[in-house]
Amino acid sequence: MSLWKPAYGKFLWKEGRMNRLAYLIWWLILLGAGTLIALLTVIGAAVVLAVSGGSFVAAGVFLVPMGVIILVYVWISIMFVIKRVHDMGYSGGWVLLFYILAFVLGITGFVIELLLDSSVMAVLANLLGLAFMLLLFFKKGTAGDNRYGPDPLAVK
Repeated sequence: MSLWKPAYGKFLWKEGRMNRLAYLIWWLILLGAGTLIALLTVIGAAVVLAVSGGSFVAAGVFLVPMGVIILVYVWISIMFVIKRVHDMGYSGGWVLLFYILAFVLGITGFVIELLLDSSVMAVLANLLGLAFMLLLFFKKGTAGDNRYGPDPLAVK
């Protein structure tokens, strides 16, 4: 088993499987990368605004390439989640369903919070996200090969 296997090969695509330890390590790497991207975006936009005398056009020119970087980051993150779900023997469609449900709960929660001053839907969305994350970290993948590829733990 190689933790780095997703880094050379088809890590930009949904094919294949990823075991729990590899997923955790890549999740931590992506967490660090995401934090760095967020910091660079905020600091860079602030510097551009300060240097340009508050020109939002200049800040926008800076934010376009950062937006592309963020989209690539999100794509890679979703591909890793799909690979982890594949390891458990499930279709990547479940990941899409999760993101749609989380989005709907988040938007509904935002509207309810504005109208009723209640954050119950936001709490539900966060609990759903936490449950999904715990499932990805702790549920063991299927033993042996499955329809998504060979067992990543198989000794070769």
